[in-house]
Parts: sequence; C-alpha cells; structure tokens
Amino acid sequence: TDEGWTIYLQAGYVTTTHATLRECSGTAVDFDAHWGALPENLGGTDLDLHSFAAVDVEAGSFCELTVEYGPFVPSGDATARAHDMGEHGDSVEGNTFFFQGVAQKGEVSVEFEITGDQAIAVDVDLSSVMNGGPLVVEANEAFPIDLTLSKTYDRFFDGIDFDGITDDDLRGNIMAVLELETRVNY
Repeated sequence: TDEGWTIYLQAGYVTTTHATLRECSGTAVDFDAHWGALPENLGGTDLDLHSFAAVDVEAGSFCELTVEYGPFVPSGDATARAHDMGEHGDSVEGNTFFFQGVAQKGEVSVEFEITGDQAIAVDVDLSSVMNGGPLVVEANEAFPIDLTLSKTYDRFFDGIDFDGITDDDLRGNIMAVLELETRVNY
C-alpha cells in the first residue's frame, strides 16, 4: 500500500446490485441483471470479465452510468448456484463487501476480516471514457455495445495504517475507494 503494508488477501468480494444508464436528457434506463446481484470474487483471474446485466435501448446519447453496490441477497437457488462463493458464502451473503487477509509491514503482522452492508450508488460520467463526449447509440450497431465496469481493487487499503486501525475506519475507506475508483470502459 502507499503506507508500506503488504496485503495478502485470502478472500475479497464486492457486490454489484444494479446499474442505470442515463440519457443526456435525464431519462433513466435500468439494466436487467441476469442472475440478480453479482458478488464479484476479487481473487479470481485478473481482468476476467463477468456478464452482469443487459438492456436494449433506442438510439440516443447517454451521459452517465450509475453503478449500485449493496448487500448480496440471493433471489433463489438459481442465483446462489450462479455465484459460487465456496466457504465464504455465509460471510458474503447480506453484505456489500467481505475482505479477509493479513497485512504485513516489517515484523508486524495484522490479520483482518471486514464486512460492510452499506449500499452506495456511484455516478460515472461517460464522457470521461467516450472521447470527451457522451456514449452515442445509433441502434443499428452490428454487435451490442459492451460496457465494462471496473474497480481498482489494489487501492482498497491505501491510506490505512493497520497497526491500530478500527473496523469503522477500514469500512469507510473501502466505501470511499469504491466511489472514487469505479470506472466504465467500452
């Protein structure tokens, strides 16, 4: 981390619950999640993509995407099977995020396990990734337009001194990083 701690993450999950695309005129278009909320395993293959949701839209210009993170609540057996969380299922269920690991700095080693059930909505300006303008959909594209949501997971513990940190401080930092580091690419 920026504080000199080496983090050994044994488990890390962040749950995306919803996404909304906003036309520049202000009209909101909700995505339909394929299997409900997505508890993303951050220990999976780096840059591995998971299909979360889809929506058909008419031609238009879209200026913003709202990404919602919130507690994972399975909406039935199919949802639970779609998201294998192994031994961590009980810790992920009902939480927005779950992290378990060890932080080391020199001879100091601090084990941590942190959950948070707060919901957060992050508004992402699409013009920042669309060459300075909105996302334009002509509705005659040969292939669907794919938007990729990402979060910079290696920043969750920046600014944290694990020697004396409280759970509330750690939760607050994780929520702040989700808000600051959620990105959309296309």
